[in-house]
Amino acid sequence: MAYCAQCGNQILEGSNFCNKCGTPVSGGTSISASSSGAAAQTATLPPPVIAAPDVEHTFFKEGGVSVTNKRFIAPGQTYAMAGVTSVAFTEIPAKRGWPLFFAFIGLLLSLGDSTRVVGVLLLVVGIGVAVMMKSDYAVALRSAGGEIHATTSKDEQFISRVVEAINNAIVYRH
Repeated sequence: MAYCAQCGNQILEGSNFCNKCGTPVSGGTSISASSSGAAAQTATLPPPVIAAPDVEHTFFKEGGVSVTNKRFIAPGQTYAMAGVTSVAFTEIPAKRGWPLFFAFIGLLLSLGDSTRVVGVLLLVVGIGVAVMMKSDYAVALRSAGGEIHATTSKDEQFISRVVEAINNAIVYRH
């Protein structure tokens, strides 16, 4: 049984590289436990696990979004965390212009005798749709190149968790 000298992970027999951190395994780079016959068995403890800067640590993985100290993966896009200078939670208000426009037309139509039923219907539907519309929430990534809304969702809590994970990843890399 052998352990990686870099990260302390147990290395499978016959492996040339650590399956956790990728460090090459050769005669002098791993610490191994040895056995001498059936009489006695001597084992050395693995070295303490110290986070290596090259090891990718996952902070968040949910709904097609993944945050590590190396990458931020959103549906259809991957961002290098090395270029991210800050992250922010952003609310994008719902665009209620068209529903309110129909409500206004409905109000005007409801004033006439022959168009009252249609007008009231448009007024109610327009106001109902405008009230039911939800804001979008976005992860705003800032880098030297500017700001981008990396991913959006109507789920405010989901976006909050993603922003918190990215903040943790930024702190972790320093």
